[in-house]
Amino acid sequence: MILNREEASYVVSLEVQTPIDIILLQSDIPVDLLDFEKNSAVVSFSKCDPDPADASATEKERLSGIRNHLLATYRCQANTTRLEVKIRTIEGQYGTLQAYIIPRVQPKSCVVRAFPIKPLSLHTRTKEFDNNRLAQRGDVSKESVIHALSLMSPKLQAHLKLSKQVQLIDGLKEIELHESDISFLDSEYQEILKNADQLKAQYNKQPCYLDRLYGMITDLYIDQYKFQGVNVKSRVPLLLDLLDNNYSLDSLTEFFQADF
Repeated sequence: MILNREEASYVVSLEVQTPIDIILLQSDIPVDLLDFEKNSAVVSFSKCDPDPADASATEKERLSGIRNHLLATYRCQANTTRLEVKIRTIEGQYGTLQAYIIPRVQPKSCVVRAFPIKPLSLHTRTKEFDNNRLAQRGDVSKESVIHALSLMSPKLQAHLKLSKQVQLIDGLKEIELHESDISFLDSEYQEILKNADQLKAQYNKQPCYLDRLYGMITDLYIDQYKFQGVNVKSRVPLLLDLLDNNYSLDSLTEFFQADF
């Protein structure tokens, strides 16, 4: 497992001497699977176990203490002996990524490889030290949380707009294919069609950027109330719905400050 510092991601290389049939990836912490052009396998995802601490967990799941955040199955093409997978971890969360490799041999067997994910998984060693220093001081309060949201808002708005534009491209191209004249379309949609390639290229450069912003905001929301001894994980879906469908800095601020 090798860290790509420029992309803040890991490349996991799995190789055996005989052709690979199936590879199952399992992680006990949240990780993102990223698109990787070298990977030609067909991937499918399985429903993960709920958190044993959640009320929805079964008695067996609570007793086991096991929680799965990722269960992905790769079905490899014939004669594949090597598979590379790109993942992105979340800084501060640590656990284990396990790969179950099933080769195309009889009788069936399985090789298991475990990859530990450290708390500072996106940090790297450096041989040269920079003598420049930036000192930051400040108080952590409700006001500082709102200030952090205001700092993230411009980037969040820009990436929300880009994401929604990219989602519209396929549908707009379908209309363009069946209509000889698209002048009836709103100027905004015509502009999206005109710049479709540039929008897709811009989005593909940072496909997970919006997810990372969502993660930062939800973590900030959970941590804000954790200091007050309140568990607000059940309200996270409402927060995500607000970000997806009704985002504005005022509505987000109101959600963070709401009493319940």
